[in-house]
Amino acid sequence: MNINRTGSPHPSIELERFYSASESSASSSVRELSSAEQTNLQAITDYLKDHVFAAHKLPLSESAVDQDAVHAHNEQIDNIIDTRARRLLDEGETPASIGETFAKA
Repeated sequence: MNINRTGSPHPSIELERFYSASESSASSSVRELSSAEQTNLQAITDYLKDHVFAAHKLPLSESAVDQDAVHAHNEQIDNIIDTRARRLLDEGETPASIGETFAKA
């Protein structure tokens, strides 16, 4: 079966713009947090570190080269945790509601 197509024989590629975590939360990171919000943010951050992202952190090795790579990797994980925690706080989530969501998964 022949299909007549006009235009380029190559499929078109649509480009999407992807934002880094720091870009996507830039507007939310401008406002100051109340002490209650700061406490809740820390609790969310701790929950994410201990229960969600703990398996993604790498242990340090004896090699200095490996240590630099592991440190960089773990720093990226920490940055992801921090931005996700801030986003979850902005969305009204709590450690309990996050835990309930993961329990259902």
